[in-house]
Amino acid sequence: MRLRDLLRGLFRRGRREPSGRRGHADAGHLILSPGASRGEIGLGDLLRALGTLDAADTATAARVSRCLGFAQRDPNPPERLHGAYDRTRSPHRRSTPPRAPAPPLGAPPFSGQAPPPDLPERALEADLTRLDPVPMTDRPDWLDITVPAEPPRPSPPRRTPLFPLRTAPALLSAAVAIRRPGSEPDLQRLIAAFVRGDRLRELPRLPVARLDRGIQLLLDMSEAMTPFRDDLADLTQAMERIVGRTRCQFFEFVGDPATASGWEMAGIDHGWRPERGRPVVLATDFGIGAPPAARDRASAATWLRFAGTVRKAGSPLIAFVPLPPARWPVRLARRITLIHWDPRTTAGAVRRLVGAGHEVPG
Repeated sequence: MRLRDLLRGLFRRGRREPSGRRGHADAGHLILSPGASRGEIGLGDLLRALGTLDAADTATAARVSRCLGFAQRDPNPPERLHGAYDRTRSPHRRSTPPRAPAPPLGAPPFSGQAPPPDLPERALEADLTRLDPVPMTDRPDWLDITVPAEPPRPSPPRRTPLFPLRTAPALLSAAVAIRRPGSEPDLQRLIAAFVRGDRLRELPRLPVARLDRGIQLLLDMSEAMTPFRDDLADLTQAMERIVGRTRCQFFEFVGDPATASGWEMAGIDHGWRPERGRPVVLATDFGIGAPPAARDRASAATWLRFAGTVRKAGSPLIAFVPLPPARWPVRLARRITLIHWDPRTTAGAVRRLVGAGHEVPG
């Protein structure tokens, strides 16, 4: 007789009593709850079946469980959940196996190999040679040598500007100023004209020095002016502070000053051209400090031709020369206002040379 048929016969013996109390069967029969549906078998029914049948071994108990519908497998295996919600791929679950617990401190990690054999309890025999301490008499002499500290390096001497900062504003202003009629009347000219009986068409006025015309600064970048490169930068900055940046035009040249060129804010190269009434300032040594065979040395005729071009434009021509006056060319000194570019030059000496300013037409 099959086990399934036996279980079905056991379930058919249960009866329901009209009193509504729990029914009972003969000895060895199953006791069923009243009103229970035979299609729903619970864990209590399984226990009762195992106790009635006296299933002593595991194989018989497993067969009874399978007959009553208790299968020992996952009712929702992963392959059935494919395409719906695969819990095995949940981002909250780790895909890697959990780490093994860390070994306690002081214990070596288990490598899967057999532990090393126990060492013998006896002491190891080794031949060691005892070394005597080195006596102080054998101490090398170089250990007691005291290395003297390196002396501090002297700081380089400070460069002295050719025009000191305290006198540069007054000196440069007097050197590049132009003469203009002021608002005060010239009483001496007025009295002299009255004594002579001259008829004046306009009231004579005292001249004043002004910087409203600006300047054109031409910097000599030849080889002979290499020692004065920093001084050229100082002169450029000083002119910007005194005359104003918008009123200064800067040019550079090598050899012939008429070929000087400058750069605008947009980086466009433009050649030098004189402007009527605007002073032209040179910073050069006229090639005096260059060797005779220097290629970037302009001749005296070139400088005289340049001076004539500036005079025709109606502009004053001033030159700052870093060499002493004893080395100045005599012919250039007659055509150009030369000023010694030296710390000993004073603003008073420049005013005596220039007067109230350079005379310009118009």
